[in-house]
Amino acid sequence: GELSGPAVQGNYYNLSHRRIVLFDIMVDGRYLNVDEFMSIVPEDARVPTIVVRVTLRQYLTAFDGDIVKAADGPSLLVDNLREGIVIKPMREMWVERFGRVILKKRGPVYLIQTGN
Repeated sequence: GELSGPAVQGNYYNLSHRRIVLFDIMVDGRYLNVDEFMSIVPEDARVPTIVVRVTLRQYLTAFDGDIVKAADGPSLLVDNLREGIVIKPMREMWVERFGRVILKKRGPVYLIQTGN
């Protein structure tokens, strides 16, 4: 998950108080599948969900197949650009010589604005 708010990474979202939002959780040494995660973690404690049950290929068609373009866009938290996106499969996956399948892509505009 991520901590955001005053005195955290420049408070990019201009929040009035600190807040932790989750995009993943491990229980008994196992990461939860998306449906399990969403049934346990309340919506206001999760990072905003852009899409569910859509393949990455389908999602990226709106961005000419470009994951960098997909990482930019309006925040679903506040009136600002989002920091980026987290992409993960609906069911946990491990790939030989790679590991767990999960991707966090920060948006280029966010990176330019924050210098991160």
